[in-house]
Amino acid sequence: MFFISLILTFYINNDKYNMIFGAFLSNITVLAIFSKIFFKTKIDSSLNFKNIMKYFIFSLSITFSLEIFLFNFRHFESLSYNEIFLNDINILDGLTEVEDNIYKVDQEGKYYLEILNINHEIKNVDIELENLLDVNEIFDIKLNVTDEANKEYFGLPEYKYCKKIDGSYIHHLHLSGKTDKILIELELNDNGLYKINNISINKKVPLMIEPLRMIFIFVIILLCFFFRPKSDLYKIKAIDYKKTMPIILTFIISEMFLLIVIVNLNPTFYEPDFLHHNQYNMLAESFSKGKLSLDYPVSDTLKQMDNPYDTNERAKLNLVENIDFLWDASFYNGRYYVYFGVVPVLTFYLPYYLITGNYLSNQVVVAIIGILTMFSSVYLIYSIIKRWFKKTSVGIFILLALLFVSSSGLFYIMKRPDLYSVPIVYSMLLTTFGLSLWINAYKNNKLSMAKLFIGSLCMALVAGCRPQFLLGSFFVIPMYYRYFFKEKWNKRKTYEILSLILPYVIVAIPLMIYNYLRFSSPFDFGANYNLTTNDMTKRGFFCREYLQDFIII
Repeated sequence: MFFISLILTFYINNDKYNMIFGAFLSNITVLAIFSKIFFKTKIDSSLNFKNIMKYFIFSLSITFSLEIFLFNFRHFESLSYNEIFLNDINILDGLTEVEDNIYKVDQEGKYYLEILNINHEIKNVDIELENLLDVNEIFDIKLNVTDEANKEYFGLPEYKYCKKIDGSYIHHLHLSGKTDKILIELELNDNGLYKINNISINKKVPLMIEPLRMIFIFVIILLCFFFRPKSDLYKIKAIDYKKTMPIILTFIISEMFLLIVIVNLNPTFYEPDFLHHNQYNMLAESFSKGKLSLDYPVSDTLKQMDNPYDTNERAKLNLVENIDFLWDASFYNGRYYVYFGVVPVLTFYLPYYLITGNYLSNQVVVAIIGILTMFSSVYLIYSIIKRWFKKTSVGIFILLALLFVSSSGLFYIMKRPDLYSVPIVYSMLLTTFGLSLWINAYKNNKLSMAKLFIGSLCMALVAGCRPQFLLGSFFVIPMYYRYFFKEKWNKRKTYEILSLILPYVIVAIPLMIYNYLRFSSPFDFGANYNLTTNDMTKRGFFCREYLQDFIII
């Protein structure tokens, strides 16, 4: 039921609250199943049905109390307010009224609305605008006000407003006494059609229940109960497979639920409008045609530039001739290339394109790889405990796994499921899984050559995602230096060390050929040729400058 719900909510339901609610119900179902196993295995003597229900009700009570009285304190604070509508609005130069309260903007820039003779204390301001041509537009609003301490206008910090975000239209102020006038500064886009729905002060703030926040608080309270200092979870060894597996699986599924929620929180990346975020899909399409470069038209002006990597020169030409170029793609010998690692294309985008003929969403790829990374991260922590810290309790293991996953940056990547996140999260998956296999390869004073080979293959494939993660390969030195170089050598160790090294050779050869065919060098991934904010072909690496920054002479 859990996995079916995830698939349905992820691909069909566009409403984030329904998605969260559906996945939450499924998660509760799984928790209930494993709770039954909890009771049967008697992991914690205090975890009987009566105690669970007591704490469940207690947790719900605390959650609702915090949500209503703490996170909605502005609602109760504003109950005594008397809303005043400001209808006498002076539209300063630049806005053309086409209908009542509807204005046309011909040029992007700052526009001003002024309201005079207010003569009231202002607790909050309610400014409700919308772009009739783009309901998702986010407005930058800056207020300039007067009060009893300031006769002339003084500026307040800028804030953002979006019609689709509940509560963003109310902005709370802390002024001195009565206010006489307000100057509203708006940053508006060109060719926009804007409607002023309402401008008022001292509005009663509605009670707003945030389901995601409630779920988060509820889970935190439950975690405090399960991981309290006297919990029996600290008395059971993590490697006691039969007793701990229900707990570990429950933790993993809960983390999976959280990742699914996070990856769906940012609508910007559902179907991004940025063309360069489709580079992996464009490369898959080129591969299907037998090409290594992107099948994207290159401007003749760009080809004829003395230095196409000069950002300012490109900007000047763009204003004069409106040249088109692919942002953040490698431009070399008159062609566009992708400098990001090729492994994600070969394993996800190309198969999907060959089967369906369509582009694959980066969001879906990040979601799949992110969940697998969470699994491999937990497996890595478990492998370390099983190999070197066998007395570690299951309670400490789960806390360590939670700390590792939380501090790895995985949650941030899931919140931003774009092109740049794909190779990073893929490298995290390969590195954590590769290290886990290396650790588990050792048994009975010998190494499993299959685990060594697959582990090294994962670590080597990192070069085809985010090469910087290859630093993780050096962990093999402290892991097996003593085994290979301090203990007696035998014929088997020759095959074992070959199992470690051979995958790197197998991956390196095609990658080096791929680089050579594109950039005439087996070691050049093309990152320096990308059309970005600066000319990276001139950057280089200046050792002396770096040393001066870090060494005090």
